[in-house]
Amino acid sequence: MSQERARNLEPSSTEKTPIFAIAMAAMLGRKTPYLPFMPISTFRKIAETSGAKLDYWPIRPLPETQVLFGLISDKDLQGIHSASSSFRSERSWKESLKHPNKMLAIPALALLPHRDNLTALRQLAYFKARHDKGFSVVVYPDTPKIELVTLHAIKLVQPTIKEFEKHTIHTPADLDRYLKSLRVQGFCFDFLHSRFLFTNPQHRHLFHHVIVRTRLIHVSLGRTDVSRPDYAPDNRSELEDILRINRNSEIANLLKAIKDLGYKQGFVFEVPAESAPNTGAYILTPSKLGVFYALLANCFKELM
Repeated sequence: MSQERARNLEPSSTEKTPIFAIAMAAMLGRKTPYLPFMPISTFRKIAETSGAKLDYWPIRPLPETQVLFGLISDKDLQGIHSASSSFRSERSWKESLKHPNKMLAIPALALLPHRDNLTALRQLAYFKARHDKGFSVVVYPDTPKIELVTLHAIKLVQPTIKEFEKHTIHTPADLDRYLKSLRVQGFCFDFLHSRFLFTNPQHRHLFHHVIVRTRLIHVSLGRTDVSRPDYAPDNRSELEDILRINRNSEIANLLKAIKDLGYKQGFVFEVPAESAPNTGAYILTPSKLGVFYALLANCFKELM
């Protein structure tokens, strides 16, 4: 990795504290069925309650439509810190019903475009260029190159054990080769998908090198829809570790390791609305959801 590129990927010395954002997709759930029909400003205000910015997702019908037709205010644009492409890989109801994770696949077919469709993200990047030259978008490694070339933003991918084994990534040079082959500019370290770099002895030597090339960290916690051998054993209990500020937890050790490496860029909370504790409500209003994310952000900052 060249010294010039390393300087470009490392945090700026003038950036004192990390930026926090809330993922729009995390706000969706059985307790917030109204949100897909609400404007981006509603999502932004929920995030602002916790002192955070917004991680945009092309949610259908209204948030995606607003961007596609340019019906987004400057205030909303300024409130958006980053964006993520859709995770939907199915193109029909039949494919969704066969997906091993139906809890995500079936709703995604109605609420999100296919992940190869970056139309809304391209439009958002065009609008964001007026406010933020460092706007980043998380994409998938298998996104068609022609889609990526026309997305004028800092493009990031999440390190996963599947991708590292597929591309035989063992050294820092392999990391740079991998990023170059995908035509992306860095990594988005995910607490769920990328944890293997911290816990797996075979990959632990790459942890430092990945964090140096990381521009965004996704804090994926409180999820009950995932269960794979390379994932954390209990993602929901790890959310409780943060809310209880458990400094002896694996999450606390991971955060300390990231902090010790000098990471000072963005964190995006991908914590489902339904993980909000002790609400006792069938429907979470925007204000109650905002209070939950405010609690989460405060506990997370304390743990750091």
